[in-house]
Amino acid sequence: AYTLTVSWGGYSGGQITQSPSNAYPQPVFPPTGQPSLAITSVAGVAAPAAPKGTFLDPPDVVLPTGTANPFEVVLTASNIPLGTVIQVTATPQSGAKSTGNSSGLVGSLASATATASLSLSLSQTSILTATATYPLVASAGEGPVYADGEEVTHVKVAAVFGGPSVMTYITRSGREFVLP
Repeated sequence: AYTLTVSWGGYSGGQITQSPSNAYPQPVFPPTGQPSLAITSVAGVAAPAAPKGTFLDPPDVVLPTGTANPFEVVLTASNIPLGTVIQVTATPQSGAKSTGNSSGLVGSLASATATASLSLSLSQTSILTATATYPLVASAGEGPVYADGEEVTHVKVAAVFGGPSVMTYITRSGREFVLP
């Protein structure tokens, strides 16, 4: 704890004691688990169970000859509110990124799906990412969540080939805190 005593020109003010917080906010997710998001297929080709998501290895998904733009990207999610729209981004080895938005998530909180339409260069490898951003709603009886003294208003869940979902808290001022 820090204690501040104000003293100026013979006047001595009261003390203010403040205890700093160096930790991430407490978990605020459903008891069934943390949010997750995955890309499950691209243009009808199933994603591998353990995708690498890198330009250094052979592609995780090879699209069949004759695949035409735009094509579908199927997404699965859990513990992300139904109706949430997922943004899918394709980052090629060179050139501009391509983005598309999915339909809103449908199904149940435990197991939901959405489909996005996306166009990209079919002559080079691209890395796909999917991102869901939604408002944080506290459960009954729970107060607001804070990160570094600011109220958290949104949660962002990102999926990328080659790794698990990454969660980020977004504060009212727009600051982002990636959760470990």
